[in-house]
Amino acid sequence: MRWRSLCGVLLAAGTLFAFAGCGSNCPPPPSCPVQPAPAPYTAPAYTAAPGAGAPSATAGPFAQSYPPGAASPGELALITQSLAAHIAKHDAAGCQDDLAKLRALDPALESTLVMYRAQCEMISGRCKDGAALLTQYFAQQTRLSAEQADRSVEQIAIMHCEEKQLSDRQRLMRAAQQLSQGAYIEDRTDCAENIAKVKALVKKVKPARPDDNTAANWEKSLFHTGANCYARTGNCTAAWKVFEAEYPKANLAKLDPAMRQKIMKQTFGSLVSRCKDTTLP
Repeated sequence: MRWRSLCGVLLAAGTLFAFAGCGSNCPPPPSCPVQPAPAPYTAPAYTAAPGAGAPSATAGPFAQSYPPGAASPGELALITQSLAAHIAKHDAAGCQDDLAKLRALDPALESTLVMYRAQCEMISGRCKDGAALLTQYFAQQTRLSAEQADRSVEQIAIMHCEEKQLSDRQRLMRAAQQLSQGAYIEDRTDCAENIAKVKALVKKVKPARPDDNTAANWEKSLFHTGANCYARTGNCTAAWKVFEAEYPKANLAKLDPAMRQKIMKQTFGSLVSRCKDTTLP
């Protein structure tokens, strides 16, 4: 249609110019040639990849297909998600099984999951092997300093390694972290166990660095963190006993016993708010 319109305009202008003054002897005006109608568009036929089977009715020419036996990205993502869940639950058999599946389906992908593999090694009883993998990964794949990498490896080991494979420092940090969780995050039934571990280990653990005050800080804070762990479970009697026994009495050494006891009870009500209305002995 666009060609015929343009052709008509050009012919009309040319005819006026050429036939000007020819009078009654003018030849018949030319006409535009008829252009054939364009053929209707036909979409190319969809051809499935060898072995992929016939496409579904909604597949279309851009549908993805995979060779026989190959896993789709969705399947690999689900296995990786399962792997993370098994690690979080400390399910050693589950995470090792997921890693084996990924290794069989996509070895290149599995080789990149160093963080997952290291944690799976740790919960499988191979703490040193997992720590070595993490140390190598942080050195080669991140910009962490050596000290930052060491601290990161230590924290991951504390979360996943068996108690017997941890150093005294790591055991102290695990007990202290669990005590803090019991005090301020979730109810725990191991308050007494963790209080005993902290009390024993703060005497053994030496600073790892000049600015490492882990043991000293926990020795000073045990009285209120331990008390809050008990208070969260509603055991205010046990909370007061821990608070009274572990309170840093050097701060009150010059006071007479009655005044010292009064100040301790006031401080207890302030720092252990869940038990502030408890009648104390």
